[in-house]
Amino acid sequence: MRVNVNSKQILYQALADYVYDLFQIFNGKYKSTPIKVQKLLFIAEMVSVYQYDTNLFAGDIKFECNACGFKIPIFADFIKDFISNGQLENTAIIPNKYEIEAINDLNNLYSVHKGLGNINLELIANTIITFGQYFPVHLGNLLNDFKENSENKLFLASPPFEFSYDDFRTLLDNIEKLEGKNVVADFILNYDETE
Repeated sequence: MRVNVNSKQILYQALADYVYDLFQIFNGKYKSTPIKVQKLLFIAEMVSVYQYDTNLFAGDIKFECNACGFKIPIFADFIKDFISNGQLENTAIIPNKYEIEAINDLNNLYSVHKGLGNINLELIANTIITFGQYFPVHLGNLLNDFKENSENKLFLASPPFEFSYDDFRTLLDNIEKLEGKNVVADFILNYDETE
């Protein structure tokens, strides 16, 4: 997917705003940082590629492999000031009916006025609801399993290093070997069934 620079900036800013607004629905209960947001969106990207053969980000984006999982460097500037100073972490996010209504309203707002697809917004919301409780280091450890599972020499190099979107797909190779052993892999494999 070729997208011009201005369109990318608008898309990334809208994604950043959406994630911020989504965390605010939970009244700041859940802690988050820029690195955690990138990991959550990285998980959503894996689901999008695996389940729908499409991507949340522009196709020529670069990802970074690092010691604690993965980052999305070009997106980092849009969330560099993102902090949700919540009190809870490692406590499941279970939206109440008012929060569910607020998420639906937010999805409608962003799909109509910001041009983000509703299916992508639902995917991001579901990813954050499922994994927003995790500490960044725990998310990183879960994502590191994908490096080890890929059987690709790309991920044997010492991090940090960037890799292309084409290389990104290698993370999903042999994903079925992680089934039942990694909650992120289970989420990716079963996402379509649990929507």
